[in-house]
Amino acid sequence: MSNTKQEIGLPKSYSNRTFVASFKTDPELWSRFKEGCAERGVSICHVLEALMEAWLEGQKATATVIKPVVINLTMQHVVQRPRRVQTRASDCAKPEFKRTVGVRMREAYVLSKAWEMGREFSYYDFLELKHDSFRKIVGSLRRRGRITANPIRTNPRFYKVQK
Repeated sequence: MSNTKQEIGLPKSYSNRTFVASFKTDPELWSRFKEGCAERGVSICHVLEALMEAWLEGQKATATVIKPVVINLTMQHVVQRPRRVQTRASDCAKPEFKRTVGVRMREAYVLSKAWEMGREFSYYDFLELKHDSFRKIVGSLRRRGRITANPIRTNPRFYKVQK
């Protein structure tokens, strides 16, 4: 025997073969199977009989084995714009002005409190507001020219009320 072939010892004797079977299979799979048997130096009949015995033994053990569950899950994700939350201040306005009153009142609140402080102000002077709300209000006030940013970049950023 050459070094490339390996003989596999079979635990059972398969000498009493009288049944002939035929089946359909993928030709490429069958050729790979035949080559694998030839490389190992075993008969195709011996390998197939061993596989059948192993399958029958495996079926006895399936009662104790938990089978995996296959779940096909289809998720649909819908992206929507976040809706603005109505504030209590907008309850007193007409329906067509509900959204503008809340923003203008917050801007007026920031301006009046900053005016009363009489100094530069930052986010830390308005901790009752969320940071992103404060940034939006300050951005709007800067665009309208009501406040200016301190030219020296600091963390947190400081702003001045225009007179």
